[in-house]
Amino acid sequence: MKSQKFDNKLKFDKHAVTELNDQKLLDINGGTSPLAISIIMLSVSLAIDAYNEE
Repeated sequence: MKSQKFDNKLKFDKHAVTELNDQKLLDINGGTSPLAISIIMLSVSLAIDAYNEE
């Protein structure tokens, strides 16, 4: 039976990291745009205000 070697380290060169701009990093990390965050915060704020008025 052939032995297997497991290496769980990420391997990439420095050039690959420097080529990523902000948009590419957001795509990789599943990031959310600032506009979407502000809309979500406004929606939550309005929902809390409506709940407190009852």
